[in-house]
Amino acid sequence: MAQQPNTEPKPSANRREELVRLVQFAFVGGYVAAFNLVLTYIMSQQDTVPYSLYVPVIIEITICASFVLNDVLTFSKLKQGGHGRWVRLLRFHGSAGLGAITQITVSFVAYHFFDLAPVAAQFIAIGFATVVNFSMHRFWTYRKPKAKAEVAPPLMSVVPESLD
Repeated sequence: MAQQPNTEPKPSANRREELVRLVQFAFVGGYVAAFNLVLTYIMSQQDTVPYSLYVPVIIEITICASFVLNDVLTFSKLKQGGHGRWVRLLRFHGSAGLGAITQITVSFVAYHFFDLAPVAAQFIAIGFATVVNFSMHRFWTYRKPKAKAEVAPPLMSVVPESLD
């Protein structure tokens, strides 16, 4: 009797895929961070819109850019059979928000309690936020939805018409 070939990917292949995902995620993150800084510089050169208004708009633009690039490049294989685009976008925003909270908290602690220079505190915070964001996107944003529970048949379809 012939044995069925093992169709499950090898653990080393899974680790390699995750490493590639992490590198792609870091590349996209670097690109989007540079995009954010360029937009911030451009907006800072004008006097019509205050900082407190254009920064949130730039953050939203870069979150959406990050979503598009990560959706196409980093997590493209995980989309199959998963959530629709709009659900992934909303989940991506939730993960990005958690990453931002992580970054702000770590930066604040590093700066105020460990007396690190602002750039060093931010650098460390970005590292923590990257880990949080990647983990959240990998295991929550792009997680396949759970199978819907089987719906019980209506009561009338299981009760016999006559009890003869």
